[in-house]
Amino acid sequence: MCGIVGYVNYKLNRSRKYVITTLLDGLARLDYRGYDSTGLLVDGDETDKVLPYKIIGKVAALKQLINDEDVDLKKVYTTHAGIAHTRWAANGVATLQNCHPLRSDVSWRFAIVHNGIVTNYKKLRTQLASEPYQWEGETDTEVAVKLAMHLYDQNAGIGFAELACTLANKLEGAFSLLLKSVHYPGELIAIKKGSPLVIGITSQDTQQMSSLPVSYHPQRFVQNGEAIINSANSTHSVNGTSVSEPSPMWAHEYFFASDPSAIAEHTKRMVFMEDCDIAHVHYGLLDIYSIGSPDEAGYGRPVQTFDHLDGSIPSKGTYAHYMQKEIYEQPEIIEAALKDRLDVESGKIDFQGLGQHMDRIRTCSKISFIACGSSYYACLAMQELFETLTNVTVSIDIASSFLDKLSHISADVAYVFVSQSGETAECLTALQYCQKRGGFTIGIVNVVDSSIARLTHCGLYINAGVEIGVATTKAYTSQLVHLVLLALALGAGNDSTHDRRREITKGLQRLPEQMRRILTLDSSIKELCETKLMHKANMLVLGRGYQYATALEASLKIKEVAYIHCEAVLTGELKHGVLALVDDNFSVVMIATRDRSFERSLNGYEQLLSHGGDPIILCQEGETAFNISNGHCIEVLETVDCLQSVLNIIPLQLMSYWLGVLRNNSVDFPRHVAKSVTVE
Repeated sequence: MCGIVGYVNYKLNRSRKYVITTLLDGLARLDYRGYDSTGLLVDGDETDKVLPYKIIGKVAALKQLINDEDVDLKKVYTTHAGIAHTRWAANGVATLQNCHPLRSDVSWRFAIVHNGIVTNYKKLRTQLASEPYQWEGETDTEVAVKLAMHLYDQNAGIGFAELACTLANKLEGAFSLLLKSVHYPGELIAIKKGSPLVIGITSQDTQQMSSLPVSYHPQRFVQNGEAIINSANSTHSVNGTSVSEPSPMWAHEYFFASDPSAIAEHTKRMVFMEDCDIAHVHYGLLDIYSIGSPDEAGYGRPVQTFDHLDGSIPSKGTYAHYMQKEIYEQPEIIEAALKDRLDVESGKIDFQGLGQHMDRIRTCSKISFIACGSSYYACLAMQELFETLTNVTVSIDIASSFLDKLSHISADVAYVFVSQSGETAECLTALQYCQKRGGFTIGIVNVVDSSIARLTHCGLYINAGVEIGVATTKAYTSQLVHLVLLALALGAGNDSTHDRRREITKGLQRLPEQMRRILTLDSSIKELCETKLMHKANMLVLGRGYQYATALEASLKIKEVAYIHCEAVLTGELKHGVLALVDDNFSVVMIATRDRSFERSLNGYEQLLSHGGDPIILCQEGETAFNISNGHCIEVLETVDCLQSVLNIIPLQLMSYWLGVLRNNSVDFPRHVAKSVTVE
């Protein structure tokens, strides 16, 4: 759950300021991945020196720290390597000692930035205990960088690629990292084992862009834990200096990042690293090796051009926070999605790349949705709809649970992986589990060319746009709508559901304007938070039927943004112990819009009143079933039952937002929460 950026230029004059700015700008685009500490490291004025900068805080604080330092930013280099990192603490608290880049020793012989987790770090640290190393922090990353130094010291003349292959083979877990060393000036190592990593390439000579210097090595380069590289392009260190330089090449640059958006402003030419890849940049060459078995290595991959990638950071405009802006963007996003996907008159749905696989999906005996967090709740919200329209059994699994129970994989099941980032660690592990056992996999993601998008057999983009706020809003409602569209498309051949599908299609057409009208509740919800909710330490959100998933998502938003203990409860479960919690210190929000479970929800409402509860009711306009004098009603517009979740979640998003603002919380970047969860 961290962000990584790296840079190397070759035979291209670049100032130190340019290199630092490139790294800082890349980190700024990865702020959503980590924001408790950040740092970078660039070359010093001598080949055996580096300049490290680290700080507790966000990228803006790091930029100010560098500006305050007395360092020559105008110095120009023809070859320069730098690495940078923004951290979300998963192993070791947020301190300067744990902040990346981490060093092998006080001389910074080796430096590393790392995303993910090294699961065997305790074992490796024990093995290194006999060495006179000074341990400075608590992270698994420090073990990796000290092990790199240890391998160098124990293997005279070892090349950087050989060292990296041996290092990667000894590290277990799911991670990506960048490694730099004063012993290999101008060189950089990238290792990918599970966590995403992409390499961007640009050349000063645009005519040479069609023949970029990328070499793939498909043979296996590690046996019994040791590297066995024997490449004509390998470099070796002699007295701290790399030798065996290949023939001179044209000037170009390499950019490394854990997300392509971090480097998209510099180049659209990219190589996505595969699991078990080790990339070595040296003398302008990029060599990619593998420590995986031959069937795990995807070699011969071309350098790809991604013109759709946008490296810009969206502006907040007139909004106070990104979260607020993204809540208000939802009607336009849904409107655009429906315009692209749905022909209302004919009911035809266009899924482009997914369309050619629809017949295969329809023949599957079961649909298995696998997701985490809000994505899981979106799937849960639409489970009944899929089963109704397709007459196929549908299961919904949290990815970690799917792995824990070692689920049986069947060739006639469609395994659908739903993830906003497309990089969720548990989903990726579950995806690999399915594919190794012959499962047919589908991805539903927001981020173009994310890992899930590239690894699944087919998929669907929800096109919600860049979402900066860590607590998802617009991506969640876009997931809901795209799942509805998918259910409609899969059920298109079922004559018995024609009227139901037509009803839903008409409901979708009205949805964007209804969402705009619900956003006019903003000021009244803010007042409700000020007068009734913000001073309460606990909250229940109740829902049933389609709205149980809405309650779960609302509860998560309130926890994430307001830091209030909030529990989602199935309304029918109130009497099974939950009523014991209800008192003056417990706020209760009850979702009770009209559907077939509405009458049963009224029973829960009466139970609350009879035990001294003072619930806030989210209901439809003009609802008369509730005694408003005993509570407060948030009135929303009525739509088709399966679409009601899209409307109902908006006032609850606003509620979580205003509770966070009123409690002076960082609503865009809540504490202890990261956008792209890349650690299991």
